[in-house]
Amino acid sequence: MMTTVGKRYVGWNGHVYYCESHDPQLGFWMLNVDDPSDRRNVSERAIGNTYHPVRMPDGAWRHLDLFEKLGRAPTHEELRADHLLPDLTLKSLRQNGLIDAEGNLTDRGRTALGSQERGELALQLEF
Repeated sequence: MMTTVGKRYVGWNGHVYYCESHDPQLGFWMLNVDDPSDRRNVSERAIGNTYHPVRMPDGAWRHLDLFEKLGRAPTHEELRADHLLPDLTLKSLRQNGLIDAEGNLTDRGRTALGSQERGELALQLEF
């Protein structure tokens, strides 16, 4: 159960939620990352059924590497040249809170660029 807390999930409605805590009697408390007023209780059975873990595919890590190499957000053409699908990698980076809606690195994204922190972040993002 506790491996659920601290991770991000895509809800049945397509919104991304951060699992804040677990209450044995109520289930998991989830916070909508785009709307903090949307805090909800989610049953343990919903995890994996209607709330799915946000994943960080290899392509998204490569997108982040390209961001670091260029020192700026890569263009769609640069991503395609590196055999990446821009829409998919951007979506994954946004869902994980590494970039904002405009494609700029967030504080979490800047932390992920450091090689030591990246390994720790990977462990947090993946099961």
